[in-house]
Amino acid sequence: MNKFGMILAMTSLAALMGCAGGDDRSGGGGIMLMDAGGGLPDAPPPPTPDATPTPDATPPPVGGCTIDVETGLPPLPSACLPRCAASTLTTIMSCMDQACETGALQSDRTASTTLTLTYEGMVDTVEINCESCYNLMVNSCVNDSCPTEFVAFLNCRGMMGADCTSQQSAVNACIMANETAFRSCQNTRVPQCFAM
Repeated sequence: MNKFGMILAMTSLAALMGCAGGDDRSGGGGIMLMDAGGGLPDAPPPPTPDATPTPDATPPPVGGCTIDVETGLPPLPSACLPRCAASTLTTIMSCMDQACETGALQSDRTASTTLTLTYEGMVDTVEINCESCYNLMVNSCVNDSCPTEFVAFLNCRGMMGADCTSQQSAVNACIMANETAFRSCQNTRVPQCFAM
């Protein structure tokens, strides 16, 4: 998998915390890196003139931003922020497990935006919603704290059927060794996804 492919894979990963010590509401040990599904969803088609949106429908994408992923995964720029309602953060803070947090992120109906990723002349565009904003900001902190281990994990994940247990363990160990810096990064970046 080339570097651009690895960075694109980062956009579909969820880095959900379960570190020992600190705020461990999941009861797990270490960071749990998971595939967020089949990647980010395609942008919805534009509404037809006579379409009436339902109250729980997610609005169509608005705005957009660009990041250059040549040197890794930077945090999202302000043009892509916020992507979540303040009430979603309140819900997440009251959650006692990962399923609750994921449900809150997936239920947020803040309009998505587009993120254009560039790398050595290659370009790809993905939709950024509340959940993917959260995931990208956390993953940017993983990338900053443990770039070698994170890239090894992504390379492994890029191989179908590969057992990535040792790579995930290496990321977990690195995060634990750099926990103070990692949590500081998260505490700075993740809240930017939420309207305040």
